[in-house]
Amino acid sequence: MGNLNLTQMTEAQDGKATSSNDSDGELENAITDKITKTITGSNAATVTVAELRRAAVIDVQDDSSSAGITITIASAFQRGPFAVTNDTPFSVTVEISGQSGTPPVVPPSTSMLCVLNGTEVLPVSSAIGITSAGTAGTGVVATEYGDGFSRVTKLELAGVLPDIVGGAAESEGLLVYTFPAGVIMVDAVHMDVSITQTEGFINTDTPEVGVGSTLAASASATLGATEDDYVAGLVAANCTGTKTDKSEASAVLLEVSDAHTIHFNAAATWAANGDAAAILGGDVWIAWRFLGA
Repeated sequence: MGNLNLTQMTEAQDGKATSSNDSDGELENAITDKITKTITGSNAATVTVAELRRAAVIDVQDDSSSAGITITIASAFQRGPFAVTNDTPFSVTVEISGQSGTPPVVPPSTSMLCVLNGTEVLPVSSAIGITSAGTAGTGVVATEYGDGFSRVTKLELAGVLPDIVGGAAESEGLLVYTFPAGVIMVDAVHMDVSITQTEGFINTDTPEVGVGSTLAASASATLGATEDDYVAGLVAANCTGTKTDKSEASAVLLEVSDAHTIHFNAAATWAANGDAAAILGGDVWIAWRFLGA
């Protein structure tokens, strides 16, 4: 019967109590039970309709996975809310087979409440009216928390800086997020980001790093003005993976016509030969509010 396919009694059935008890047990499983998916080197697992009809939690465990994980619901049906618990060191994407919309992404060591609406998997917050999500930059995974108006966005950085020529003062940056169109109040920004060299030349360089509304791209060894207006520049310890951690209350009001972009920027007098594709790692967190179009 229905979406959960519970056992039903028939009019002429003997032993109706048995069917009633079976149905009660199936319903209890659907709202309290857990299924475990252990991920191996394939970095993926499938959840069948039968499994999800009898469980309220998908617990994702790690066993030799090596990258981002995808959990696929095998077929489309209406399930209502269910939780996904990510007990792995990688992000978990939850989708239905053939999903066309953007699926929810559960960060490592966290849980997320999702809903299966018959055609796609959504975070429950999306199902109740999140309309103000922004857009992640290249090499960035954005996870949105909150409702359609008050938000916290976590940006997981894995992109690369543009080519650093080296041997001179130079600033470079990467677009990490674009707010949706409309009026935005940015309340606070937290960066915890590292730069990791790829060619062995800039290992001991200590660039000034920050978060700003404009992209750094000039012959300057320091950040200034709108290149670090969200998180003011701070000297990094090195370019071999040590994170620079700093937070600032922003209280920045963006009108419709203002720049809606967020960049991670770095500037230094770089060592000779520079680095063609220095890798960014870590997170940028943004607390913000959508105040209408």
